[in-house]
Amino acid sequence: MASNRSFTGIESQPGRSQPQYDQRAVTEAAQHLMSLVARVIPEENTRQGQTQSQIQQSVRPTVEHEMTRSFPGFFRNTGKNKRHLARSQRPTVPAKVQKTFDCSVSLLGSKSDTTPSISEELELMQAGLGKRTLSLTSDTTHAELSSLLREAYSKMNDLEDRWLLFKAAGGNGRRRISVIPLEAEGYTGSVIKSASSGGKNLLYVVPLQDELDMTPLPPDAPEFARMPKATCKKCKTLMPLQTLALHVDQCDSMHNSENSEIEGKMRE
Repeated sequence: MASNRSFTGIESQPGRSQPQYDQRAVTEAAQHLMSLVARVIPEENTRQGQTQSQIQQSVRPTVEHEMTRSFPGFFRNTGKNKRHLARSQRPTVPAKVQKTFDCSVSLLGSKSDTTPSISEELELMQAGLGKRTLSLTSDTTHAELSSLLREAYSKMNDLEDRWLLFKAAGGNGRRRISVIPLEAEGYTGSVIKSASSGGKNLLYVVPLQDELDMTPLPPDAPEFARMPKATCKKCKTLMPLQTLALHVDQCDSMHNSENSEIEGKMRE
């Protein structure tokens, strides 16, 4: 029995017209579908490629890891070495600079238990002794102090370090002085700073076995180089201002004696 079906798969029936297909519409629909497929596939491949690349990057060992795995003896303490290098590269903080303080000292001509009187201070000054001001720091050593004293007083070279520091009791006028105890390192800057109340009190340098020369020095002696100078009105001698008061009496007496001699000769 012959089949009445057409190639479209639709059974033809007598008395009915066959359905008409729009070939152009079918073609456009197929082309549109193919374009969509062509656009989706590359995007999907791109996302998959990115994901695989990220996975490979996360899995791929770093150079440092590979070097540590290959050479464990050299790179085992890499972290510690980095911390040590960071510490070594820190800027060096300079040490604190010690602040200086001024301390007044007075060199006596011989061993004494009391402070000198005003007239004795003038005699000491004329002889190149008496008061001086030293600039010290808390870490000044005994040897450095001794060197500073020899620079300030040339006659201290005769003592050969046979001296001690004394301080006076409170009050005014002539007072008793007591020795400042020596530390194991001698007289350091910290000891002197404490004994002088930060440089406010005068300390005395007292010879132990020697008597220094009390001969007055010439006005142009190095010991008077820093002292202010003044000229005597009568003898026109330039001298330290501190010694001018003592010189005035001596100059007056010498001037009077010379005038008396001149008058006596004139009478003769």
